[in-house]
This record gives sequence, C-alpha cells and structure tokens, in this order.
Amino acid sequence: MTYPVVFIASLGHSGSTLLDLVLGGHSRLVGLGEVASVLTSASDGGRSFTGDCSCGQDAASCPLWSEVARRIQADPHAPLAHRYRIVFETVAAVFGPDVMPVDSSKYLPWLRLLRDEVGVDLRVLFLLKDVRNFTSSEVEAAVRKRGEGQRRRRLSPLGAFAYWYRHNRAVEQFLRDSQLPTFQLGYEELCLAAEPIMREICQFLGLAFEPAMLERSSSRSHVLRGNRMRRQPEKAAITYDHRWFMRRDWLLPSLLCPRIMRYNRDHVYSNGIDATWSR
Repeated sequence: MTYPVVFIASLGHSGSTLLDLVLGGHSRLVGLGEVASVLTSASDGGRSFTGDCSCGQDAASCPLWSEVARRIQADPHAPLAHRYRIVFETVAAVFGPDVMPVDSSKYLPWLRLLRDEVGVDLRVLFLLKDVRNFTSSEVEAAVRKRGEGQRRRRLSPLGAFAYWYRHNRAVEQFLRDSQLPTFQLGYEELCLAAEPIMREICQFLGLAFEPAMLERSSSRSHVLRGNRMRRQPEKAAITYDHRWFMRRDWLLPSLLCPRIMRYNRDHVYSNGIDATWSR
C-alpha cells in the first residue's frame, strides 16, 4: 500500500513545528513532528520512545507513539525505511486511511529516504524563513544551548547567511530534479497571512480549508520531537517572532550579500504576501 505523506522541508529554527501544529488542526491531517529524529534515536529497539507528546500525554500513553514503539520493539533490527513504514501504517490504523501524516523531519537525507526507500506518495511543503530572522535565531539558539551546557556549532552571522543560502538552493535543486509536488512558502507569510496561505496549502493538498487550523489549540498533532512550542498549548494564536527587528547581527551580512538578499526576497515572499521589509 502507498501512503500519502506531507513532508515539511526546511532548516532548523524556520517554523516547521509551527506549520506542523497548524496542519494538525485539519481533520484530514495529523502532524508527527520530526519522525526521523524519533526513529534514529530508537536504536535500542524502541525503548527510547520517551518524552511528552504535543497531544498532552507522554510517549508511553500516546495512542500513536505507544503503538509505534510496541511494533518496533517486535522488530528491533528493522532498517530505518521499515520503521518509517511502521509509523505510516500505525497512523492509518489509529486515525483511518483518509488521514495524511505530516512529517517535519526537514532535511534532505530524510526526504531522499522517503522518496527512494519508503515508497510513499510525497507532497512537499518547502518552508523558508527570512535569512535575517534565521540568522538571529541561530545566534540566539547557540547562546542558549551553551548556557544549558550543550555543545553546538556556532555560526557567525555571515556563516549563517551562507549556510541558509546553500541549504535552500540544494533543496530547491533536489525538488526540481525529483519533480515532487511542491508548495513553497515563507515563515513570514505563514505568520502574517495565515488564512490565505493555509487556504493555498489546502488547495495544494486537495483538501477543503478548515478555519480550526488557525487556532493551534485545535491541533491534534502528535509531535514528540521538535521546537519546544509543541509543549505550550496555551499559545493558541499564530504569532510572528519579530525579535530580529531589535537585533543587528544580520545587518552587515545583508549589505555584503546582495545575491542572497535577492534570493530571500524572491523565495521567502513568493506568494504575493507583501512586507515593507522583504527587500
């Protein structure tokens, strides 16, 4: 059986968890968060399915992840592609065959795996965040992680600009070569024009728009790995992270990299959602 799957392709700190939760408000979609992160960390045969799910229960009680863990424990040496199929089979069994899972694993290796080895019917949402906002988020995250005692590679603002450009160009080229059905959107568009963007996404997925998607509290996503907002159901509204307006770490790279800024303007704001600072 071939399962339809929605894959969110993006960089970290670019809004993939938010988009996952918003999509999870649709009756025909269920967000799964970063599936690859869950499955690759379960190298002990499923015993590492731990933590709080965005559904409000821990992994052991979650109706989805508890069943996935049980099935993986029964086949502890299964390759990653087979584990992925277990997840999609479980989604169909728990939520019904008409419900599409949303995987926000983000990165190209997992997108290639799904296309080449898992054999699902892929629809890709290519999500980009304004490079200036992304750069500020990267700098801030590096400081926070070091404060928590975690090791994290620190990118300079100019390095963050270059990394953002290389990654998004690589994803763009892969999607073009693969001819996968793709809808491109910006994080800024998602936050500042949520309803028109979600209407377009629903049309792309062949679904009717449901207003409940615009309230995160209505999401039935089961996000086990992803941004910490997955554990903050009280933040129901879709809000824009505008903290980069008050920072200047992105200013010099934006002046030195006109090619990247043109790419940013053309790809982050590709759906006609105007912003005076998109240039």
